[in-house]
Amino acid sequence: MSQENSTNQEQNSEKLEFAMGLTVAVLAAILALIDLAAGKYGDDFLVAVNKKVSAYELYHGKVIKETLLEGERDVLQNLILAGAIIPKDTSLINKTLANFDSDLRKIEKQKKEILEGSTKVGKANWAQPDPEGNMGKIVGAKEWEVLAEKYDKAGNHFDISIMFMQICLVLGAIGFITKGRRNKLVFEFLMLTFGLIGIYYGLDALRLAL
Repeated sequence: MSQENSTNQEQNSEKLEFAMGLTVAVLAAILALIDLAAGKYGDDFLVAVNKKVSAYELYHGKVIKETLLEGERDVLQNLILAGAIIPKDTSLINKTLANFDSDLRKIEKQKKEILEGSTKVGKANWAQPDPEGNMGKIVGAKEWEVLAEKYDKAGNHFDISIMFMQICLVLGAIGFITKGRRNKLVFEFLMLTFGLIGIYYGLDALRLAL
């Protein structure tokens, strides 16, 4: 009788170890997928940050150019008003001033498009070409900023997910080497609990990133 009980215990222990091994394998595969997604969206975060910085640099360049043009226009107007310049042909002066105003209006449109993006300003207000010279392709600095914040938040959730998944695998490994069915069941329960928490954060990270 005792030999039969011993045999049953061994069989139950083998079944439990098999179940734990299978669970660990599945959780390890899920961890690999989460880690892969985290790396992909981590790269997207860096791209968004770099694009945002470049867009703001371009915007500030336009601001400087706008300030210089306004200064040149104002100087010309003041010289004319002061009588320092007496144009023989007023049409040439008027054309020069009109060109200043036209350039300033264009820069104002470019600034808005660089900040908000081509889609938001509408086709009628496209003024800034992309690096290839195409119009209507600008992703605004504010749009890149929103994307960067989204990917950053998703990245934090991916980090939490990976942490819980790694802990659950450690608990599974401890469960393998632990003696006694009850102890093994405790570690399997802990492994599943931490694994489910990790999966939840991983899915939530994907939701945030998409």
